[in-house]
Amino acid sequence: MSRAGLFLSDLFGGSGVTSSVSGETSDLPRANLQTDLPGQMYQQWEGQEGGGSFEITTGTDDLVYINEGGGVITVQIPGGWFGTVAALLSHLNTETNDSANQTGGTLSHTYSWSYNAGSRTFGITAVGGVISIPNSSTPTRNLMTILLGWDATNLSGSTSYGANEARSSTQTWVQYVTPSGSGVIAPNLFALILESVGGSETSNAKMYGDVNIFASNSYLGDASAAWASGAALTVTVSDRPSETENTLQVGVTSNATGYRYWFVRWNHVDDHTHHRIGILRAMNAISSSTRTVREIQDQDLFVRTPARTLENQHPVALKSEWRMGIELERWEAADYRAWMVEAKRYGRDRGMVFALNWTTLLSGSALAITEADNGLLFYGTIREYSASSYAGNESDYISGQMSLGQLVP
Repeated sequence: MSRAGLFLSDLFGGSGVTSSVSGETSDLPRANLQTDLPGQMYQQWEGQEGGGSFEITTGTDDLVYINEGGGVITVQIPGGWFGTVAALLSHLNTETNDSANQTGGTLSHTYSWSYNAGSRTFGITAVGGVISIPNSSTPTRNLMTILLGWDATNLSGSTSYGANEARSSTQTWVQYVTPSGSGVIAPNLFALILESVGGSETSNAKMYGDVNIFASNSYLGDASAAWASGAALTVTVSDRPSETENTLQVGVTSNATGYRYWFVRWNHVDDHTHHRIGILRAMNAISSSTRTVREIQDQDLFVRTPARTLENQHPVALKSEWRMGIELERWEAADYRAWMVEAKRYGRDRGMVFALNWTTLLSGSALAITEADNGLLFYGTIREYSASSYAGNESDYISGQMSLGQLVP
């Protein structure tokens, strides 16, 4: 039977831990990542604001195909991470016009890449003549269609072409550095609440489906490709839940090795104006080695919006939240105290994560997306807890109850 897990302290918010981000605004800074309020968010500095975060990955999205009339010439753009649109455009302009990057011939025109902050779209212009761009005929590793917003459609008859979809940024990352020596951390759960706003894209897979966490005891830089190939530990974060009231995504690992450097990568190739992170926590489970939560009470999706009545014809719409009561029945004293007493010391005013079926999640037998949709995995607070009960000759065993509730952005 699966055993429950309670996750309290945030290791990423621990003493001496420093952080850096792919881009930051003064209104929604990275300090918001480690608060208890999921609605108090960190926001990526976006392209239309002078920022933007983009990564070209060698072997994945690094080719541009151009035909000046004598056949298709392939241009390979060297990979790298770029923290502003200006840095990306400079790289594209330099590398597109470098004959060393061209195969199948040599380009005779000069090429200029651009970005329109108003429409948030990229463009390419050939100075010297009409060109065609076979984006449909040559889809492999196509930078323009995979990353920069062009449709997979062949283009011809012009010297300039603008992208079909807007892009503000395509990647948000957060790095953490823990103190060396005894300060390294070995979390077994990572909790994230992500938000992408201001666009027409509705696919959760495109907006939230590519999130990874990398760890190493050597610093690997700002490009996630280096972390993907060189990290000692890689954790894949779960898909976003399909129901809107609980958008918690988690990554789990049984790794027990401590690492100093952590890189959290969120790829989001969408047309949204802003990308935000409500919580980003690294946590360890409190759990019993022998007991499970055998009974839950009043587990419910609590609807907070009042009914429309004659007296209240325009009720204020409030967000619903998951709530439940759990019973720790005859837990061994050490396990009980590790759970209940530590929860009381932690307090009811601080954020935590609860997973009813933690060990099943850890083994891979349960999906986090399903657990979240069913209200069995959520970010929230401890609402109430009971006094402890001892049972006569079973004094090595203790029982108690706890009420938990979700915090929504």
